[in-house]
Amino acid sequence: MQFEYPPRARIEWVIAGARVVLAVGGLFAIWIDPTTPVKPDTLGFALVAIYTVYSLGILALVQNPVEFGWGWGVAAHAFDLIAFSVFIFFTSGATSPFFIYFVFSVICGALRWDARGALLTAAAALALWMGMASAKFVRHPEFEFDRFVIRTVPFMLVGVLIAYLSSYHPRNLREMLRFASWPHGMPQDERDVVTEIVERAHNILPAPRILLIWQGREDEFLNVVWHGDGGIEWLREPTIGYTPLVIPSLNRLTFQARDVTDPDGHVDFWSSGQFRHINRAPINQALITRFGMRVVQSSALDGDVVQGRLFWLDRRRMRVDDLVVSDLVARLSASRLDCAYLLTQFREAAALDERVRVARDLHDSLLQTLTGAGLQLAVARRVFGTDPEMARAGLEEVQRQLEQTEMDIRSLIRRLRPLPREAKVLSHVRLDERLEAVRQRVERQWRVDVTLDIPASFERMSGELNEQIYLIVQEAVLNAARHASATMIQVILESDDNRVSVQVLDDGKGFPFVGSYDLAALNTLESAPLTLRERVTELGGDLHILSGASGAHLRITLPLADASFS
Repeated sequence: MQFEYPPRARIEWVIAGARVVLAVGGLFAIWIDPTTPVKPDTLGFALVAIYTVYSLGILALVQNPVEFGWGWGVAAHAFDLIAFSVFIFFTSGATSPFFIYFVFSVICGALRWDARGALLTAAAALALWMGMASAKFVRHPEFEFDRFVIRTVPFMLVGVLIAYLSSYHPRNLREMLRFASWPHGMPQDERDVVTEIVERAHNILPAPRILLIWQGREDEFLNVVWHGDGGIEWLREPTIGYTPLVIPSLNRLTFQARDVTDPDGHVDFWSSGQFRHINRAPINQALITRFGMRVVQSSALDGDVVQGRLFWLDRRRMRVDDLVVSDLVARLSASRLDCAYLLTQFREAAALDERVRVARDLHDSLLQTLTGAGLQLAVARRVFGTDPEMARAGLEEVQRQLEQTEMDIRSLIRRLRPLPREAKVLSHVRLDERLEAVRQRVERQWRVDVTLDIPASFERMSGELNEQIYLIVQEAVLNAARHASATMIQVILESDDNRVSVQVLDDGKGFPFVGSYDLAALNTLESAPLTLRERVTELGGDLHILSGASGAHLRITLPLADASFS
């Protein structure tokens, strides 16, 4: 995409306003100055008046949203030059007060086309000026040649000066656009981020070699990346020998030096909004030797996660104002590296959380079922010879448990598989039906009386919360049956507009502790089932356990999102 700044419409608006001021000011000066060679009743005055009306019309036109093509600027520019030439021709030639209008044309050329426009406009104005002077000389041999030279030479100097000053605008614009075009998205690969930083640093401040050195907060090595004729190289090297990279007084500053090998070399640096200098060797000698440094410009990478420096090596032309530019490049580079490190950490944390969640789900479903199946198989093996009917019933129970486990594993796989954004995670079996299957299985396997109290509203429970409540109830019931030696277990589900409550009561021997404890106390004591505590914490809920010799009462409260019921 080709950027245009400032916009052409803004330039034309500025020129149109200045043209009106120039024209109206000329009319007013003619009116109040009796010594002017242009009188109100002359042709020159009429021409200026017409030009004033033209200027007001152009100003009114550019106030509207008009798209100005390349031809508009050329036509308006040519008309101004011709109009100014006519004014001068009909108003005393070399002594004409309208000669200053040519300077206005040169400024307009610089605004429209930078230095090239200023030089071409000055050349065209001089050609017209000399043509008019030649015509005057032919018609009037007493033509004031000295006055002609006195006006021509300063005008040439003014044209060159305006062109020189306008040449800085494209350079500043290029630097601004290079900063503005720095990518906003974060590449997925850390190497792509580093490549982007090195290439952008070279693009904004060209140099034969770019060197990037940084260290993350938890890194035990230095990342050393350089860009030269052979492309980009990346090594991880020990910190011993290279630290500190620069002398302490320049550690967090931007500097440039013509010869870093000179112990008393001149070093310019940018500090507290000012340019300063010292006479020191600024860089670690091992680093100078390793990369053959001599002419160096360097900025600090001072991020929240990374620390390091960016080096431009062997630049042919260095200006002190480049220190400000390189400081901005380093700030953007440090921000990008920080984001890359944080993104990597977030991915690792997300992967770890997912592994913990999968382990918890496997513990609450597959492990619990396999444990029960193992016990059933052990019983069936013992009674196989004496009570074949009991052994057969036990094997049938194991088969049912394995079938239920298959359904649970399929449900887990569905939740792990990525789905389209618009897809909903739905359970294929209603919550009450799934919990009823758990109740029957526990009663058959552990000879425990299990009762369920599930309101009808839970039939509309959304898939994800449905799954979590199912796993919580299953673990709590199995723990009571297997570890507490309970003979009666009661499950009560309740809900209101803001939360869901899960209560599990049993008449077993309770937990190892006695008394009432909330989630924070249980985490401190590291008591109660770990996976149950982790699941409740992850869901942003609360867990309260009342335990004693006559049994336990678990009360779990979970926040209810707006879309939990559908």
